[in-house]
Amino acid sequence: MKLKNTIIIKYYILIVFTLLSFITIGIGAYQYLIKNIFPESADTPPIFIAKTIDLLDRKDKLVAMKKFDKLKSGLLAPDMDLLDENDTILFSDHQPSEKETLTDLHQLVKPYDYLQLGKTINNKYDYFSRHLFKFRPRRPVYLVRLNGEPARYVKITPPEYLKEKHKSIIFFIFSIITLLISLFVGVALAIFFIFISITKHNKIVNYVISELQKGNLKVRFPIQRMDEFGRAMLKFNHMVDELEQLILSSRHAERVRINLLQELTHDLKTPISSLKMLLETLETNEQSLDSFLKNELLALSRKEVEYFARLVDDLLLIAQMTEPKYHIRQEVIDLPQLLIENINDTTYKEVHKNDKKIIKKFSDESKFVRGDNHLLMRAFRNTLENAVYHAREVVSIDIKIIDTHRLKVVIEDDGKGFSNEILKCFGERSSTRKVSDKADNRMSIGLGSVIIKTICELHSAKLNIKNNMNDANQVIGASLEIELAYF
Repeated sequence: MKLKNTIIIKYYILIVFTLLSFITIGIGAYQYLIKNIFPESADTPPIFIAKTIDLLDRKDKLVAMKKFDKLKSGLLAPDMDLLDENDTILFSDHQPSEKETLTDLHQLVKPYDYLQLGKTINNKYDYFSRHLFKFRPRRPVYLVRLNGEPARYVKITPPEYLKEKHKSIIFFIFSIITLLISLFVGVALAIFFIFISITKHNKIVNYVISELQKGNLKVRFPIQRMDEFGRAMLKFNHMVDELEQLILSSRHAERVRINLLQELTHDLKTPISSLKMLLETLETNEQSLDSFLKNELLALSRKEVEYFARLVDDLLLIAQMTEPKYHIRQEVIDLPQLLIENINDTTYKEVHKNDKKIIKKFSDESKFVRGDNHLLMRAFRNTLENAVYHAREVVSIDIKIIDTHRLKVVIEDDGKGFSNEILKCFGERSSTRKVSDKADNRMSIGLGSVIIKTICELHSAKLNIKNNMNDANQVIGASLEIELAYF
């Protein structure tokens, strides 16, 4: 199975490398200590023993071997075997373990020529045990040619001293201890490296979280490498980015709501105070006022009541839309049908009163958009009412296709156009009420444009206003465009 987890691969390699390094160091340290604590004695060929046998009997080597065996009886002496030229054992002073075929006898031509046959151990250990860790001391075996004819050879195996047996136990224990120490130190160091790495990340996490708790929304995790920690930190940074935007948006919305409530408190008091004054005037001066003045005061009172009703309705809608938890409904809306309903409603309420007309330039073919039917109806109704109110004679409405996914609704009038102030501040609430320059003395604080802009933002729609110009660069009307996604 292929490992894809970067952290596992990283720490696996670290642990393996550390353990192998310390095992290698342990083996080297063991070899160094053994060499200095238990130095090997030099291997000296036992020529003296071969010459002694020759002196005991120059002609009969078998007799000489038996005499030498009597001389070393009861002493710590080497084991010896007498061989002929055919590798036959003529005499042995010990019980031979296994018959070993010797193929190198022909190399011993002169008297006292010798060969080192190898180094044996009492038990069967492999090369690793014998040479790397030296579990048992090595015993050199020599084959020496004696003087005289026929050719006779003596095989000499040095004795195993008692201290050599003790050495083997010490070597074994010392090698195990060295290996265990190497493993323990390697594992401890690997765990230490892992602990240091995790502690470093833990300190960064604690710092970032503490800064976030203090309100520092700009703090982020430093991304140094793209392992599992790095990817987790990157996702956390993305989450903090979104959280920062949400908190800032919530704070901004709350400030706007507070400012709006503070300002609108005064706006609500204004029509109430005006209406109260008009009613008090009618009440206190009823006898002295003629019918014309009474009708004028009643008309003003009615306009204040209508303004107050519109203001309360607009404020409720704005408060609802600016609520941070507010989500618009996603409905499938037939846009041409929605605009036709708005045209019919506006024609019934406004057009007949002002002797103006609305021209529909789009076809009735269905073009569907997603959004809140009530909010979009309100946005287009406000736009049409304003266009009819400011138009001289004609208001036109059209649907223009931008591409396969976008369209725009264009509403135009032939009025005086937008002032420079409105072009700059459209969609922002006015701090004071403004009286229309028309004869009806219509008053407004600009909440209609605020509602239109807010609804467009909720639907991710683009809002654009401009003045229509003729060839002489004169204003011949105003145009408002709302760009929406359709399917």
